[in-house]
Amino acid sequence: MLKAVDLEALLLFYENPGDYRDYIETPTLMSLIRATTMLGFDSDRAWLVRELEAHWPSNLGELFVNPEPLIDAPEVAALARTCDIDALLKPAFYDMARTPGFGLALEESEQISRADILRLVRLREHLSCMWSRLAVDESFCCRNARDAPSNDGEGPSSLSENADEKLARCSTASADRGCNCLSATARRDTWVRLVHHSGILARYRYDPLCGVTALTNIAWTDDWCKDCMTYRKAFWHHMQGTIWEIVGHFFRGG
Repeated sequence: MLKAVDLEALLLFYENPGDYRDYIETPTLMSLIRATTMLGFDSDRAWLVRELEAHWPSNLGELFVNPEPLIDAPEVAALARTCDIDALLKPAFYDMARTPGFGLALEESEQISRADILRLVRLREHLSCMWSRLAVDESFCCRNARDAPSNDGEGPSSLSENADEKLARCSTASADRGCNCLSATARRDTWVRLVHHSGILARYRYDPLCGVTALTNIAWTDDWCKDCMTYRKAFWHHMQGTIWEIVGHFFRGG
């Protein structure tokens, strides 16, 4: 059933189309999409959907333009379900997952289905687990380290079965100081200072995508060799893609 507020927004849109040429606020966009979907105005709907998708990119490379969660994520998620806009599902539900209380007020909770609430709970658990395995401790085993063990299976590669196949391992050819990590104890102490004490570990508990970016941007010290830092950053970039794919699996179909 077409709501009065949506019909009013549509009538204003057709009465003064020039006013909407440069920018349309998100609540108005959602009203217009609901109205054009309900009335079958497909060409206008397609343009309006593209406008909303520009505010909520599903491409991982564009996701960090607005690193903080947007407050209208629940409304966008509900619209994506109601109007079958699949491209909005991942960014909207990810924003909900990383927001306290999923960004829902009590009076708004009914707009999200019980099935999607359960998916959000499970997604948040998964995101928290992945972030912990990435950021809780210094788990990389440098092959050039002075105290490196012989077990090549050690390290964070268990986070992704194909990570070692897709990313190059640290080179062991160089013998200069720049390619020789310090001891595991020194690296662990520095990790705690840079990741734990800085607040990064706690802040990104449910937001590993932005958390990995924060890790990458840390001014890392010489406790790690250049080879390790190159591999580490490549691995983190790879894991961002893996996490984003997982988010899509949780909400595909509905």
